[in-house]
Amino acid sequence: MATSQGATKLLVSDLSRIFGSRLLSVMIYGAHAEHAVRHGGGQHGGRGEAITCLVLVQSLGAAELDTCAKASAGWHRAGLATPLILPDSEFRASLDAFPLEYGEILRAHVCIYGDEPFAGVSIAPHDLRRACETHVKSHLVHLREGYLETEGKPREISELVHASAT
Repeated sequence: MATSQGATKLLVSDLSRIFGSRLLSVMIYGAHAEHAVRHGGGQHGGRGEAITCLVLVQSLGAAELDTCAKASAGWHRAGLATPLILPDSEFRASLDAFPLEYGEILRAHVCIYGDEPFAGVSIAPHDLRRACETHVKSHLVHLREGYLETEGKPREISELVHASAT
């Protein structure tokens, strides 16, 4: 596996070739960005985890997706997860649909190419509340269903509780 800086340089190089001037920004998020945010720079951390990246472009078509698909094996070998590639307008328009996921990217990311894209971008509190409520209620529904499937057997209930704790 290459270094994280080597991996991200490969990604940016490939994406620049594929998208040209339509490549707007490339950000690292997740464990590697969390480490950089906490420790003031660098792209280390993640304890062997693949480097997760968000790529914002002006437009995205089938030809670019096909070219990215062909490059993905090299990205994986370099230690990169499959990047999340989105048109900037689509990302901004879907902040309400994915407030938990995008909120984490907004909270801890490192821009490695292009301008910082998140100035003035935030998750609306009501969208975050709704997503949390949906997540919790969904979990509760599945727990109830799982409880019924245990037929009240203590060992199976214990396994259900253990499995759902994560």
